[in-house]
Amino acid sequence: MTTARDLWLANGALVVMTTSWAAMYPVLDALLGTWDPLSATVARMALGGGVLFVALLVREGPAALRGLPIIRVGTMAFLGVAVSSSFSSVGVQLSGGIATAITATMSPILAAVMARYLSGVAMDRAVAVGAGLAVTGGFVVVLAGGADVGIPGLGELLVLISNGLWVWYSIAAQRWCKGWSQLRIAATTVFPGGLFLLLLMPLADATGILPTAVDWSAGPLALALLTAVMVAVANPLWHFGVKHIGVTVASMYGNLVPIIAVLVAMAFGSYPNVMHLVGGVLVMAGVVYAQTRSRPRVRATPP
Repeated sequence: MTTARDLWLANGALVVMTTSWAAMYPVLDALLGTWDPLSATVARMALGGGVLFVALLVREGPAALRGLPIIRVGTMAFLGVAVSSSFSSVGVQLSGGIATAITATMSPILAAVMARYLSGVAMDRAVAVGAGLAVTGGFVVVLAGGADVGIPGLGELLVLISNGLWVWYSIAAQRWCKGWSQLRIAATTVFPGGLFLLLLMPLADATGILPTAVDWSAGPLALALLTAVMVAVANPLWHFGVKHIGVTVASMYGNLVPIIAVLVAMAFGSYPNVMHLVGGVLVMAGVVYAQTRSRPRVRATPP
């Protein structure tokens, strides 16, 4: 049973994860100025996954690699990590528009629907209301700048598919890997996912689908390493949050990404407007409402 302490830790983990993810977007955007999307994805997944893999061996030893369900782990690594992350990178590069951000805000609804049909988790009224508040808040924040939404295209479609695969991966990880540490789940899926993409790079370059473009100068390399560190930090925290509060509520935190980006921008003299603040309140209201109303009885942690 999830305890009150588990809930506090899970929400704290998701706040740190969301902050890391929010910080990664501008870093990734800068990196894509000199690197192709596939190389940028390989850098953060293979290197970040490598850090997780080493951490797993140090913490749990070689025994953590014995008896792995190869087909299931391989499927999660390929679809949930490799395909999902590469679709996201290409989608951001193709669009770079406001419609991409709006597509991303739909994650809580997508997660609720997929959780209902993939794992039989009923979307009760509290979760539905919470997801609706989070999506509304995300829309408000994204539109706070008054930009034109435009017509969604291939970039937005790839982002939507990426989000769907990520939700599936998050659900499958908790169902297929019961009893595993979240570090073990992250390490055994992120690192192989990065290696899949690394093996794909020569083919993508040779066919001209995604020609390899990598700037080996110090600045871009530092950005690539920074995205890898962010993946290594964020991925286990995400799985921990999903385990204790569910993928739907955890997905609501994703709608805080643009709000955190605004807060970061304050350091450079750019301040939020009323719409940003309203959107942030709506997202957090959705997160709190979904948890307090759908979990009326939580066992207190013994002193």
